[in-house]
Amino acid sequence: MNKQPKQLTAGIPDSEFIRGDVPMTKEEIRILSISKLQLTVGDCLLDVGAGTGSVSIEMARLLPESTVYAVEQKAKALDLIRLNALKFETPNIKAIEGKAPEALANLSGVNKIFIGGSGGNLKEIIDWVERNCQTGSRVVINAVTLNTLIECRQVFNEQEFSTPEIIQVSINRIEKLGNAEMFRPQSPIFIISTTRL
Repeated sequence: MNKQPKQLTAGIPDSEFIRGDVPMTKEEIRILSISKLQLTVGDCLLDVGAGTGSVSIEMARLLPESTVYAVEQKAKALDLIRLNALKFETPNIKAIEGKAPEALANLSGVNKIFIGGSGGNLKEIIDWVERNCQTGSRVVINAVTLNTLIECRQVFNEQEFSTPEIIQVSINRIEKLGNAEMFRPQSPIFIISTTRL
């Protein structure tokens, strides 16, 4: 059986991931979020609220020499992260069980941080980034609710971060409905990105 060649860009189809009923950052949102992280060779990466590990997998494949810490508090999700890491041959992913920021206590050198889920601890996680990450570190957050967006703006304005860039993304996919096709909207997402000053 011939192996498919390794893809050199982000954008693994959602259908390729082992999913279960754990939330997953969808393909187009992953691509945009990872681009906002501005990855470079030598980065040390952190995925908070990693879910199925889709963002971690994409980053690990783009930077195979870098470590990607995938932090997740749910046991079912951790199992999926490990299964997906095996499937996509990304041994550079280190799955960490626990809730951030407590689960981040032993990490150092992280400079690219993706927050897909904060478990209600967004301010505390950003406080950890401010205390533990060097100047120039990038933070990207995906938010579904206006409450999270407002909290992000407030926290970043109170701390040592650049004015956040905020975009809203709405994706529609064509789906077959009987003999017809129609656009089915996906939930809109806010992507917030900033740099540690």
